[in-house]
Amino acid sequence: MAENQGKRGGHWGRIAFVDLGSEQIRYEEPDSNFYRRYGGGGALGTFFILRDMPRGTDPLSSENVFVMTSSIVAGVDAPGLSKHSILAKSPLTGGMGESQSVSPFGVALAASGVDAIVIRGRSKQPVIVIAEKGEARIESADKLWGLDVADTHDQILSKFGSSAHTALIGKAGENLVRYASVVNDCKFMSCRTGLGAVLGSKNVKGIVCLADRAPEIANQALADVAIHDFWDNRLTNTLNLAQESAGVGSWIADTPGGDAWPLCLKNFQRSVFPAVADISGSKLESKYRVNGLPTPPNIEYAREYVVTSGPFATDARYGGCEVNSVAALGPMTWCDDLEVVLKMIELTYRFGLDPESLGVSIAWLMEAGEKGLIDSDIRFGQKEQLVDLVNDIALRRGIGDLLAEGCARAAATLDIEAQKIAMTSKGKEIPPHEPRNKPGLALAYAAGPIGPDYCVIEHDWDYSPVGFSYIIENSRAYGMLERNDEKDLGPRKVRQVVMLQRWWSGALESILFDLFALAPARYMPPTMVETLIRGITGWDFSILELMMIGERRIVMMQEFNRREGLTKADDTLPERFFEEPICEGKYRGHVLDRSEFKKALELYYLMSGFDSNGWPTEAKITELELNWLLTSR
Repeated sequence: MAENQGKRGGHWGRIAFVDLGSEQIRYEEPDSNFYRRYGGGGALGTFFILRDMPRGTDPLSSENVFVMTSSIVAGVDAPGLSKHSILAKSPLTGGMGESQSVSPFGVALAASGVDAIVIRGRSKQPVIVIAEKGEARIESADKLWGLDVADTHDQILSKFGSSAHTALIGKAGENLVRYASVVNDCKFMSCRTGLGAVLGSKNVKGIVCLADRAPEIANQALADVAIHDFWDNRLTNTLNLAQESAGVGSWIADTPGGDAWPLCLKNFQRSVFPAVADISGSKLESKYRVNGLPTPPNIEYAREYVVTSGPFATDARYGGCEVNSVAALGPMTWCDDLEVVLKMIELTYRFGLDPESLGVSIAWLMEAGEKGLIDSDIRFGQKEQLVDLVNDIALRRGIGDLLAEGCARAAATLDIEAQKIAMTSKGKEIPPHEPRNKPGLALAYAAGPIGPDYCVIEHDWDYSPVGFSYIIENSRAYGMLERNDEKDLGPRKVRQVVMLQRWWSGALESILFDLFALAPARYMPPTMVETLIRGITGWDFSILELMMIGERRIVMMQEFNRREGLTKADDTLPERFFEEPICEGKYRGHVLDRSEFKKALELYYLMSGFDSNGWPTEAKITELELNWLLTSR
């Protein structure tokens, strides 16, 4: 890399590389041009995975590269900047795996003196990796292996004190469940794509950051312009107001599911849930919310929920509720008992499990059992079996061992009819957000580089003629000037997907702003995002640079996926979304048109700079200064 040009505000210019096999640790100090090209998060992490991981690596082998990364601004005291990102080759999809989390851990990572930790190899014995004051080290975790997350967290805090923050795997990660997650400070989670299993395969119980001080802000007065604007005006925004008053633990409203939008029920077979009031966000808030969730001041929407007594009492050391957990574990399995759902959610934190993949895998088993495709008596609505089944999956007992592989791999052991009802794309389970009435989201699910992700773009309704009144005003700076019909999947909608994906990929997934703070649907507008980055870094930074960082992340991930064997055939969705219309509710009759979808995918490739098979073109690679990718083809 080029000669270092000196420290910049918002980051340290220092990256730790940990080799578990040799127990050697080294450091790189990239120059400011590197940080301006890659920013952090998904773009920075993918760079090192492409550079350092051999082609064709098994995701659960020692050669997989695991990256934990902050960004050029994440972790400083400003709204929406408490995120961090983890990446590796996914054991669930075989392509790029990535997950972000908003939590105090993200602040601690930035305050540990390194911008990223890159881990490869496999330790002979269980270990933890510790970052402190710009240095990384490895310590034994023999006495921590086999413990649940909260017990591990307690022991680490007892040893290192209150400055310690943890990112840990539980028994699911140790047992290599392919959708195992990483749990941050017990109450937050890096959910998607099974990266907890990657740490488990390396005998890493977790990463501990001992917070010292945050990186300096280069121009505090300029940063304060954006900071004060956000705090003064955020509650003028519909969603910021709603999430601060009611949280985001559940977005399910009391009105019967389907009156306003379709819920995802019974493995995407149904859309209206008669018992929706029993699992609604308002009931969650009024009956189970407790105070005292320890979060930085810029996580105003975080909530903690506890069942204090009864057969489904939960451990208050957890209490977090990832945004789609209730939807994935309640309606998806036809469970109308919120205490059962909250117990299942607690177990996702205790064991380290992605609640989305968990819920959809269980729903697949239920449908397959009903249809006689698998020998199982577990049925929709039989809540008594759910908690035991989650335990069985985490511990790989009985049929739980099959479900621990994810429903795509589980279905592949059965006949074609079982495979048809596995609701996955690229092997990753579809989130509980219906795509048949959101064709733009459907395209993003199929084409997204990490597999289907509900927050890959803003959803179709938001940009429709009846969507949020302020959405276009918040979008003009990155090229969105007009609304589009909600059900359309023509060229204008494809362009909407591409532009939103670049904004998301740059601002949210590389620079690591929080979805729940940022335009277009939340308050902080692009001009203030630009102002805040300028103030923190001291650079004359622009929205153009932000969008190009987002493109680099997308193009590098696409290159990685094609290099690792994913093809155009993987960029699709389950047959159900093309052949079975939504059967009830407001969107009854909506279904994806296969021919229209195919044309949209082709146009998406062209707009993104991919060839007809989905490989990034030499022209796009050259435009983004990624020519080094061509040498590895």
